[in-house]
Amino acid sequence: MDLTGLIGAPMSRLAPVLEEGIREKRPAEALGRMGALLVERSLHLLRRASRAEILEECLELGKLLTGPAGAALREAHPEIYGAWFGLSRLLAEAARRSDRAAVDSILRSYKGQAQAVLEALAERGGPMPRSEVRARLGVSESYLSHILRDLDEADLIVRRREEGRDIVLDLGPVGREVVQQSVLPPWLDHVAGVLDRLRSGEGEAPEADRLEAELMDRGAPSRLAARRLAEALSALAPGLPRSTGAAESPAPARDWNMGLSGLWANRAADLRDRHTRPVADLGVVPADPG
Repeated sequence: MDLTGLIGAPMSRLAPVLEEGIREKRPAEALGRMGALLVERSLHLLRRASRAEILEECLELGKLLTGPAGAALREAHPEIYGAWFGLSRLLAEAARRSDRAAVDSILRSYKGQAQAVLEALAERGGPMPRSEVRARLGVSESYLSHILRDLDEADLIVRRREEGRDIVLDLGPVGREVVQQSVLPPWLDHVAGVLDRLRSGEGEAPEADRLEAELMDRGAPSRLAARRLAEALSALAPGLPRSTGAAESPAPARDWNMGLSGLWANRAADLRDRHTRPVADLGVVPADPG
């Protein structure tokens, strides 16, 4: 059987060829060549294809294996059937895990509790006992099991049992990516660090240009956002009370928090006002399209 040219063909074209080979009771060697072709195609899809293409391959292969041809293959060559079925499962897993929309849906599910698990792990910065996560969320054991199952299956978390101890949770590869992109992005952590240093009196007030560059290096969502934050922090620096290292009384601490909140509130109102004003009012000349 000539399989030349089928490695890049749609699965809808390959499936009848596979079905014909099974129906005609081709020898195991011929079916092995078909299996090798399926492996090659799967590797190509996993490296380069979109989720939709992976899903199409998975569905067509699954349809073949669950139909009469699949039953015949399982009866005559169970080892070959098992290998093809394993490929189908691998493609199904890859299609599910590569869907960022599915990840977002999981994080929004369970009334936001799935997102709360990710935030707790990000805040801890390392493994966290399952019992502590449950206590923090205040949910039942069965409810938490459902949440953790979905998070685990999407590679948002990993679970492991430490010898003689509770099950611990940690961020999975997809979970670490989500944390860096949206839960606790590096640029936001840098802003918090700058505020901490200013509050403690360590270092000088940051230059807006340098701080803008630092925020962009850490993945700020846009140069405009980085600039506005840098300007706000630079303007804020001279008015910050300096820590003397001694315990402060509740009143100064309260005044500091209220002053900081008020400054940021005023700044946010200013930014909203600028955003809603016409471009001409801001003194910005639109670029000449020509």
